[in-house]
Amino acid sequence: MSQNPDQLVTLTIDGQTARVPRGTLLVEAAKSVGITIPVFCYHEKMKPVGACRMCLVEIEKVPKLQTACTTPVAEGQVVHTNSPRVIAAQRSVIEFLLANHPLDCPICDKGGECPLQDNAFGWGLGTSRFVEAKRRFLKPIDLSPEIKLDRERCIMCLRCVRFEREIAGGESLVIVSRGSYSEIGTAPGRVFDSPFSGNTIEICPVGALTSTQFRFRARIWDLTQVPSICDKCAVGCNLKLQVRTNRVLRLWSRENADVDDSWLCDRGRFDYQYVNSAERLRQPLVRRDGALRMATWDEALAAVRDGLRSVVERFGPQAVGGIASARGTNEEAYLFQKLFRAVLGSANVDHRTTPHPPRAPLPFDAVTGSTPVFVNRYDGHMALANSHVLKLAGITKATPDPPGGSIVRDPTTGEPTGVLKDEAMSLVYRVMPAETHEELVEAALLALAEARRFGVTSIQDVSTGAHIRAYQSVRRSGKLTARFHCRIPIGEWRSLA
Repeated sequence: MSQNPDQLVTLTIDGQTARVPRGTLLVEAAKSVGITIPVFCYHEKMKPVGACRMCLVEIEKVPKLQTACTTPVAEGQVVHTNSPRVIAAQRSVIEFLLANHPLDCPICDKGGECPLQDNAFGWGLGTSRFVEAKRRFLKPIDLSPEIKLDRERCIMCLRCVRFEREIAGGESLVIVSRGSYSEIGTAPGRVFDSPFSGNTIEICPVGALTSTQFRFRARIWDLTQVPSICDKCAVGCNLKLQVRTNRVLRLWSRENADVDDSWLCDRGRFDYQYVNSAERLRQPLVRRDGALRMATWDEALAAVRDGLRSVVERFGPQAVGGIASARGTNEEAYLFQKLFRAVLGSANVDHRTTPHPPRAPLPFDAVTGSTPVFVNRYDGHMALANSHVLKLAGITKATPDPPGGSIVRDPTTGEPTGVLKDEAMSLVYRVMPAETHEELVEAALLALAEARRFGVTSIQDVSTGAHIRAYQSVRRSGKLTARFHCRIPIGEWRSLA
């Protein structure tokens, strides 16, 4: 599809003319004409922050150097990415980053695919004036069972923290301390258990985050890259099998934005050890004389054919059934069911051996019955939902915590407990039908009747403007039998005063 000419901006980058959509960042505009601007913190799928300053460029008529990852294009801009001022700034940034960065390249898993290596060779000074002792930390520390952190390698690009907040929807990773003492860590009382945590290993530009499974197993140039598709669920995320000496050592994402936006979940990334297991079946086994013995594929298929034919002839086609692997492809599943339905004449086909276990009822369910119930805490920062509400809102074990909120989960099963904090409550609000004024008045009258039954005469409530207007209607009707102490929403104080 061609771009609307009115939406295109023309600028000059290092003498080359670029025409790009309005709003494009300079770093992307440079890519469009084959010019590379070095970056560390910038990632095209996350908001720009300009944290590392590696992408500084010179724009004519602008007195100071600007970060290409945060500066949008403008009509008639003239940009220089390799002027003497820019080169001096880039060399300074590299020199500062390497001042405390350890010389771990020979043992670092990131070696050979490391942006810091590439940028140091491409834009660095080539020598170091730093002679003082480098900063040292205990290394490594476990961020999670799958991820290790080497703090002295970290350059504080914040890619990992931003990924968890912007993409994965969690808040476990934070910046600890301030200034030159800043480091990446987990928030107090939190664990880094995001179901997408492994992506932080892939986007880390310096090898500060490494995989426990892959650590010290191979060098990147020794790995054969085999394009494949994840078989752990029906999404079919694209990935690369990274293989050495005929063993799968690592799974890496493969670009296919239409399917998975280039991210992998932790199950798809880390659950591959069974492939290399010595106990894995690698040759068909056929039962002979009461024992399983190795056979050729032709012998095994013949045994299956003869066995199915014998059962069908003796007991009819409905006496046989097939269990297809849930990890098979759509094409394999189609051929499997066609074998049973069209050839054997049996409709007994499934993909699991037991019914899906029912979800355990929540404690709140015992007193709410079959009615969806969602109750806010007094301060408005937490709410309690029963199972019916969670189902209506689509909140499951796989639902990530939204930015600014958390879904409290069972520590054993990982299932939601019904407690939703802060922005997690919006997952329910977005599917909850809005109450009419009449419904709110009716609810207030029912609540007052219940309060009278228990002798309650004073009630405190964190209210919305709609709730307060309902109380006002009840008061005007002469049916307000209790004193309400309402917290007025700050955004509505003028209309409610």
